[in-house]
Amino acid sequence: MGHGGNRYLVEDLFRKVLHQLQFIKLTIISEWDPNPDLTICGVEYVKYDVYHWMDTYKKADVILCPQNPLQPAKSHIKVITAFAMGKPVICSRHPAYEEIVKDGYNGYFYDKPSDLIDIIDKLQGMVQNDSFISKLGQNGYNTIIKYFNPKFIADKLADLICSDLNLPHFNSWAPSTQKSGLRWSGHKLKVDVIYQPLPVKWQSYGDFVYDAFQQVLGIDNIRQHNNLKELIEYNNCNGWDRDLFVFIEFNPDWYNIPKELLSRSIMYGWDTHGHFMFSHLYNLCRRFNRVYISGRDDVDRIYASGLSGVRWCPEAHCNRVHKVRIPKPINNRIIFVGQIDQVIRDAGGMTRYDYLKLLSQKYKDRLLIIGNVYGDDYCKLVTESYASLDLPIAHNIGTRLFESNAMGVVTLRADNGAPGFDDYFRDGVNVLLFEPGNIGQLCDKIDMILSMSVPEVSGKGYEIAMMSKHQSYEDRVKYILEDLGWI
Repeated sequence: MGHGGNRYLVEDLFRKVLHQLQFIKLTIISEWDPNPDLTICGVEYVKYDVYHWMDTYKKADVILCPQNPLQPAKSHIKVITAFAMGKPVICSRHPAYEEIVKDGYNGYFYDKPSDLIDIIDKLQGMVQNDSFISKLGQNGYNTIIKYFNPKFIADKLADLICSDLNLPHFNSWAPSTQKSGLRWSGHKLKVDVIYQPLPVKWQSYGDFVYDAFQQVLGIDNIRQHNNLKELIEYNNCNGWDRDLFVFIEFNPDWYNIPKELLSRSIMYGWDTHGHFMFSHLYNLCRRFNRVYISGRDDVDRIYASGLSGVRWCPEAHCNRVHKVRIPKPINNRIIFVGQIDQVIRDAGGMTRYDYLKLLSQKYKDRLLIIGNVYGDDYCKLVTESYASLDLPIAHNIGTRLFESNAMGVVTLRADNGAPGFDDYFRDGVNVLLFEPGNIGQLCDKIDMILSMSVPEVSGKGYEIAMMSKHQSYEDRVKYILEDLGWI
């Protein structure tokens, strides 16, 4: 059972290995319509219904719980649900699942799809041995009763409020607007930035933030470390002479930052793209005196939860894109750069694949669809087009929009109600918005752009580029240092 990505993970497992096993029946509970290609192969689809989904669960012998490893903050609610109904699980080896699943006791882990063959061979014997599968299910139920009963949870919450958060009185939960009182005493601020770069330069947001710190404070005063272990080993050998440590993104390693280091540490990350990462973000925010995140919605929720010291610091563009010469558009086309997936993007109920399929049929070679490209290649492709198309994750402002504005390119975008969006973008001024799912409205705006002359497009692009000059990561870094009291 699951929305979006969970369903696709199960379907991918079926295509890779599960179709080989003739003696199993795979049932997927989803709010979406069945996949006809897999229905023919014997996969059963049950429409999610809040009142009846348990009926399907009750018929199952085992519950399959795959999880994308790129989502380290995923909760274990699906495993808890299975255990509460006395069902063992097969699940991917994921931090949240490893907290409560004991391999061979209340379920089984798989590390790669091929592992499922061996596990399900065992399960075939389990199904035939009612006492064994019942015992696994009972063990799962006992796990839930022990760790998720109301008293246990209440006691943990009391510990959190009274000791971990050092807040003896609930009334003291209020956002603080006071600055830390730290002051720059005349010496150059020395900063370590900790993040894991991706294989290609500028694929990671950390590259932009690291570059911004170099621009603001000077290259000689900034150091980069790939992970927490490397940071600790280096500084243990060379002395902890840094004034500030900047931890990028929401990395589970940040739970292990030494307490004495936290007084000089901040976290800089991005919004949670929904609810699944929020508890992870909240727990990490508890550890830091200052956190800067791009999701204003997340900041509001964290303040409502009683934490202070969290600031809205939205995404931006990198100043290096302004160093790219903004050429006249030479291709009378619209360009989409990014991932093409089948996850619902917005309230219009459409996926990126749906959008691009419909637009490709209408515009053919006047719509250019490109996978993930970065750096100068990205700049060249976008600036040679009349306009770019952005299909964002729900409630996300998005770096691509800041980047295309900085390069002087008109961007078409679904109006998805991203918090803070109106602070930076205006329909018809530096972005063209369309109602989510309204293909007719989107096509009208595309037609309007394609009917414009090259001078008209270039003139509009220049205006947009000039408006965006002060929306850079460098400006965000200056805001952070000012908020900390350093400058």
